[in-house]
Formats: sequence, structure tokens, C-alpha cells
Amino acid sequence: MTSPTSHRARFLTGVGAAAMALTVAACGSSSTAAGPSAPATTAAPAPVPGDTLTATLSDFHIALSSRSVPAGTYTIKVSNAGNTLHALDVAGPGGTVAASPSVLPGQSTTVSVTLPAGSYHLYCPIANHRAMGMDVVLTVQGGGGGSTVTTVAGSSY
Repeated sequence: MTSPTSHRARFLTGVGAAAMALTVAACGSSSTAAGPSAPATTAAPAPVPGDTLTATLSDFHIALSSRSVPAGTYTIKVSNAGNTLHALDVAGPGGTVAASPSVLPGQSTTVSVTLPAGSYHLYCPIANHRAMGMDVVLTVQGGGGGSTVTTVAGSSY
């Protein structure tokens, strides 16, 4: 006569072997009927001239909606998500090409600028904010050229 413990041990061994066989079969299967695939993700479209770029200023960081754009004219929405006064300057190969007014916490303003191809630093010119990390590089690609035109919209404070 066999003990109840040995029946249970054989049963559990059989269940374990069956589970392992199913796992191996599932991993090796190339069937497309196994279920729905993960949804495809697509990247956001690249900005084009005329678009609005967003620069979110915080204590002490600048987040840009895009770090690379084609040459052209853009409106930059400058939002202060920090707890202290900030502003945004855009400096390129020829010096400062745009500057926003100072923006109070929770407020925003806009700056329009034409950017020929090149590298531009977008930074906060207030006190030592730039040295504290409020400086990002925007790469402008393409054959755009011509003079730089800058207009500053009124601040919302």
C-alpha cells in the first residue's frame, strides 16, 4: 500500500511537469494567433517652421518641447513652472537673437524668432541661473538663412 504522501508527491510532480511542458511549448511557438500584439507607438512629428516650441522653466532646469528643428521662424512659449523669477534668452553664433521679459512663477509669455541653421543656447539670464543648469542647446538644421527677426509678446503678469 502506498502512503498518501507519495500519491501527493507524484501528483505534484506530474502537475509541475505538465506546466513546464506548456511553458516550453508557448515560448517556442511562432503562431500569430497567440493573441493581439502590443500597440505600435509612433514618435511625435518633428516641429516645422511656424510651429510653437515650448520652453518650460523651473528651478533650475529648462525643458524644451524639441531639441532639434529645421531652420525657420518659431514662436517660443516660455512658461515659468518654478518658484522664482525666470526669463529666456536665445543666443546663437552672432550673439543674443531673442530675449523674453522676466516671467513670474505660474506665468508665461511668448517670443518669436527666425533661426537660421546652427546651434543656439537657450538659457535663463537672471542671476546665476544659467550656471545652475538653466542652459540647453537647440540644434537648427537646414539651409535657412537671412537675418534674424525677433519680436516679444507682452508678458502675462
